[in-house]
Parts: sequence; C-alpha cells; structure tokens
Amino acid sequence: MSAVPGFTLLVLEREALLWDEAGALLGRPGPDGPSLRAALPPRARVQLILAGPGLEVRCQETPALGRREQLEARRLMAGTAPAAHLLEPEPQAGGGHVLWLAAAGPDLAGWLCALRQTGARLARAVPWQRAFLGGPGCALHLVLFPGSAQLLVFRGRGLVCQRPLPLPGDARELGRLVAEELARLLPFIRHRHRGLAPGTLLATGASEPQARELACLGRDLGLEVVRGPELPAALLAGIERQGGLDLLPEAWRCTPLRRACRTAVRAAALALALALPGTQILLRRQEAALEREVRRAEAARETREALAREADAAARQRFGLLRVRRAEARQLRAAGQIERLGRRIFLGPGVELKRVEILQAPGEDLRHRFTVEGEASARQGLSTGALAAWYEHLAGHPGMALDPLGEVRVVDREQEPRQAVTRFKCGGLTP
Repeated sequence: MSAVPGFTLLVLEREALLWDEAGALLGRPGPDGPSLRAALPPRARVQLILAGPGLEVRCQETPALGRREQLEARRLMAGTAPAAHLLEPEPQAGGGHVLWLAAAGPDLAGWLCALRQTGARLARAVPWQRAFLGGPGCALHLVLFPGSAQLLVFRGRGLVCQRPLPLPGDARELGRLVAEELARLLPFIRHRHRGLAPGTLLATGASEPQARELACLGRDLGLEVVRGPELPAALLAGIERQGGLDLLPEAWRCTPLRRACRTAVRAAALALALALPGTQILLRRQEAALEREVRRAEAARETREALAREADAAARQRFGLLRVRRAEARQLRAAGQIERLGRRIFLGPGVELKRVEILQAPGEDLRHRFTVEGEASARQGLSTGALAAWYEHLAGHPGMALDPLGEVRVVDREQEPRQAVTRFKCGGLTP
C-alpha cells in the first residue's frame, strides 16, 4: 500500500468533501472539471472514499474460494458496474474467511472523468466501510456523516450489519433515533450470531452535545459510549491501515506503466519479425527430430502395453481367490461387529426397545450406523434415570460415537403400575 495521497475526495450522497493530507477541509467541489481544477493543483495525487448513492457493499462468511468463484460472486452482485472483491482470513467466521464484495454507483464514472480533466493522478477508490475494520472480537460503530448517520457491526474483519439513519440537527433527537435502532438491532444480532455481544459504541464524528446524549442512552442499553475521532481523521487513518478493496477501474490505473508495457510489447514484436526466417529453418529441423522421437516412443508404448496386458491377466488368475477370501473375512468381521453391537443394545438395563435398525455405513472401513426407539420406565424414582443408565451402558461400547438423544418425552402414568415412562430415540455410529 502506497503512502496516503496528498488529497482525499469523500463522495457523499448530495455533496463531496475535499481534504488535504492532514484532513483539513479544502472545499465542496462538484463533479465537474472546473470546480475540481480550482481546488486541486496540477498533477495532484487523489484518492476517493466512496459513500454516495449506488454504492453497494456486502460481506459474506465463506470457506476459502478460488479466483474463479470470487469473480463469479462479484459478477452476480454487480453485473456490469465497476466492482471489486477481497477474500480475507477470519478465524471467527464460519468458513474461516470473509468475502468482501463492492459495486460502485453510476456517479463514480463522472467523478473519474472530472478528475482526469484536471490532470490528477488517481490512487484508489475505496468504500468507506473499510476504514472501520477492527481487530478480533465484536465492534459497534456510529459514524456521523454530513446529513446522515450509519450504524456498523463488525465481527473481526467481517461486516455483520449496516443500518442507515437520518441525522437530525438536535442532539436529543439523534439520541432517540439511535436508541430505537439499537433496541431493535442488538437483540437481533445476539440471537442470530450467538456470542456476539458488543459492549462499546464508538461514535465517530460526534459533537460534544451528541456524545453526551449518546452516553445517556448507552447506560440504558448496557453500552459504553466512546467519542471517536473526527470524521476526516478516522477515514484517512482507517483507509490507509486497511485498504485492499479498490473500485478504481483497471483502465484508470498506472497509466505510465501501461504505456511502457505497450512500447515493450511492440519492440518485442518487431524483433520477432526480423528473426522469423532463421526461426523457421530451426523449427523445421526441430520438427523432424520430434517426429523421429514420436515414432520411437510409440513403438516403446506398444511394447509396454503388451507387457502390461500379460501381467494383468496373470494377476487376475493369481489373485482371484485372494479377493474371495478377503471378502469372506470382511463379511465375518461385519457379522461379529453387528453381534457385539446388538448385545450392547439389547442387554442394556431398564429399557424396553420398540424399534432397532442397524445398517452398514458406506466406505472401506467397517462401520455400522444404528437407530433405536424405546421406552425407559421406573416404578419408583425417575424413568430418566433408567434411560441414563442404559445410555451410559451403550456409550461404553468400544469406538462408539453416539448422536445426541432425540425425541425424548417423559409421560406420567397414574392408572398403570409404571408411574413414569420416558420415550426416546437415539442413534450412533460404531466400528
């Protein structure tokens, strides 16, 4: 990643903000050459931070994907719009990775053309959400833009949720809107992503009155509200630290390098044209030599194939009986395993079995999957105790891998000698 460019253009929904390297506001230019030319010096290096209309950002937990799969996901999301993707490792994600996908809105092309008219050198075009990526754990951000606010929830390097909010002029009204949104959002996040419980709200770009109101609502919601840095400082530092997801079209990048590569290709083509006659003679000689080698290789291949056929016929005759004996031994082992498993199931204490099904699992290894349905009863005490004793007896079978108990129902019987019955269903896999 190169150093932070001299100028940053933040593209918002209704306006754009131009900052220098220190984050000082230089102006609010429009998407046209004259207004940008008045604000930028010649040959200025500019990066774009996109937060305007049409920008679409998605973050999906995923296993490691190949380049073709990443490109297909980007194509399905963006179609023909300028887009970018980035696959990053994330231990907290279900598949060990998160896939970031971003598509630019239609306004990006206009800004790029206007900047090109000024002679500016374009560094990158990055979605603003990447500036707030944090470390491991859960992070909750409130970002206050001019005229709008955004709530972001991160888990590690994955964007879990993003919610837009209007930005009222009154700090108390802002606190009310944020409190209402968090009251809906936090239970949903905790329910959908178990163990994801943000404890701190970082308010970026908040004024002192806004920060006080947010701190009050934070106490009601069990959150610690921390006033973050000003918006320019947060965006500039965050984009430089994270980067990676660049929406700048390939045609707008590295123009001097592309021109040098084109010149080198043309020079190489001219050199090849001059060397063509001598190359043709050399190729004819090489072709004749290769034909002789091909004929020798074909003759050797036919000899090897004949020897392989003879060896295969001898092996089939010699090892036919061995295969039969091996199959008989395998069948005998399977019968013994089923017998031992059946004794473990049927001789268990305190249960009445209604249905037992034992099937051989597919694969080279001899394993059997079983399903048991039955009842555990007790005249005195709890019928679940009899079930627990039988379940522990069954778990003692060597190599047993039991599934969790399913469909466990406890029924009290007042008119029968057995006072309590537990109906159950369980299964497992055993060698």
